[in-house]
Amino acid sequence: MPTTIGKRLARNARLQREIEDGFSRLAHISSSTHATVFQGEVLTEYSGWIAAGLLYHEFGALLGSEYVARGTTITDTGVAAFDQMFTAARPSVTTVVREFAGGALVYRGFSALHDARLSAWQMRLYGGLNLGMTSQGAALFDLAGITVEADSAIAID
Repeated sequence: MPTTIGKRLARNARLQREIEDGFSRLAHISSSTHATVFQGEVLTEYSGWIAAGLLYHEFGALLGSEYVARGTTITDTGVAAFDQMFTAARPSVTTVVREFAGGALVYRGFSALHDARLSAWQMRLYGGLNLGMTSQGAALFDLAGITVEADSAIAID
């Protein structure tokens, strides 16, 4: 394995064990399967980090200790809910929509006019992430994130 990964990853023994364990658990499915087990909570936490980064990139707002970023993944149903929220909030927010690298990264978000640190974001990577099957079949997922006051009951799970 060390010959197929970068030197930095080669020094991360814990991550190597996690990757090897994930591949070994999938080995019984098929030798041609190109997948690994991953931890969904890491992806949702990552979505929150992206939201905080986009907030700073687009609006110059940094989250202090009194604010938090929360993330999740959404399907078409979540995108439709975001559409409604985006439209309803438009009079009291500043909005942004961006596309990069021919659609490899597309995001939209808004920040409240009265407090730029209150924001919501939808991010699509490579046309949507294929995270497996749902009860309706294969589904593509987007990332979503919000930045809110730390004591807020608002969640996006």
